[in-house]
Amino acid sequence: MGDGSGSPAHRFVWETAGRATYESLLGTYLDRPGWNVLVRRFQGDVAERAEMWIVHLDATGAVERVSHELPESRAAPSLDDQAARQAARTALTKTFAIDGQSLEEVAATPSKLPARTDWTITFKDTSRTLPRGEARLAAELAGDEIADVRRFVFIPEDWERAERNAATVASVVQGAGILLGAAIVFGGAIAAVVSWSRRQFVVKIFLGAFAIVLVGSTIRFVNAFPATLAALSTSQPLQLQLAVLLGSSTVGLALQAAAMALVAGRRRCGWPGRATMRGSHCGWASRAARLPPPRARRLR
Repeated sequence: MGDGSGSPAHRFVWETAGRATYESLLGTYLDRPGWNVLVRRFQGDVAERAEMWIVHLDATGAVERVSHELPESRAAPSLDDQAARQAARTALTKTFAIDGQSLEEVAATPSKLPARTDWTITFKDTSRTLPRGEARLAAELAGDEIADVRRFVFIPEDWERAERNAATVASVVQGAGILLGAAIVFGGAIAAVVSWSRRQFVVKIFLGAFAIVLVGSTIRFVNAFPATLAALSTSQPLQLQLAVLLGSSTVGLALQAAAMALVAGRRRCGWPGRATMRGSHCGWASRAARLPPPRARRLR
């Protein structure tokens, strides 16, 4: 599954700190484009299937870090707040080779689970300053195990709110465009079926358009398949989910291609260089257009 660099943190740093600061944070507090490899299980006890590993790779395939997510019901030794803070600080300084004196604690959040207590310890890196926001590090502990360590840019709430508002407007416009496009395709498909019944349809154009749209949609589906596969639930059998996904996608892509091909194959009246069909509406319209205008009669 691809891990791109189009996150809000990238836009925030670029807009508020400039290009030089943005480039200096790439590969540390801002992720470079790379890959996320998910390791999950679809067999065994349902509760244990929630365990997951995420391997973060850079563009060359080198491992940057490994995240481990444990099932909530799994028992593990729990740490008190002081031990959790010390374990998090040690893990961050060791993993990222950072001076522990530059770490200023921001938050220590416990999560009480049935058989253990997890912690999320967040620090601010005082050696890196930004015009807005902060360079931060976080360590997640599952019981007494370091489950994940990461670096990130903290974004102020007012900037996130403005970003969400802009995204909402864009989503509304995009949704309206999708509905309008669907209505046009649906109406065109109905008109094409009527044209087919009146023999005003070009089958060759329909077949060509159907093949082109189907191939393009299939390529897009295959390209997005890794992300779709990563979103499957481990509580259901993998084979069943794949069968439903492939079956529904095949039917959906075929219907979409057929609808667009129907619109493309509909014969329009007045095409240059094409003879109209005898007995058709287009032929009648073309003959009617060639008739001389009626003579006006003089009234006495």
